[in-house]
Amino acid sequence: MRRIGLFGGTFDPPHVGHLVLAEWARVRLRLDRVVFVPAGTPPHKRGRRLTDAARRLTLTRLAVRGHPAFGSPASRPDAPASRSPWTRCGTSARASRTRASTC
Repeated sequence: MRRIGLFGGTFDPPHVGHLVLAEWARVRLRLDRVVFVPAGTPPHKRGRRLTDAARRLTLTRLAVRGHPAFGSPASRPDAPASRSPWTRCGTSARASRTRASTC
């Protein structure tokens, strides 16, 4: 059984600190994969100016692309824009066990 960790955050922007923390968690928790999941609009940051969620997802994908154990959620064009990446990731994982590894 593969061990997958979900690392959620605003990632506005994603930076080396996120990557270092994810690698530490991967090693320490013996994870096979760490999936970075950018938050839609976190409740503790309402009223603050955030980079568009789609752009943050793109930046996160660029940040993790060089690490074989890191990933980010697959896009779901059929998911409503108001739903957070967490919801889409969970829906995707439930819909297909094979997609759970890429979330």
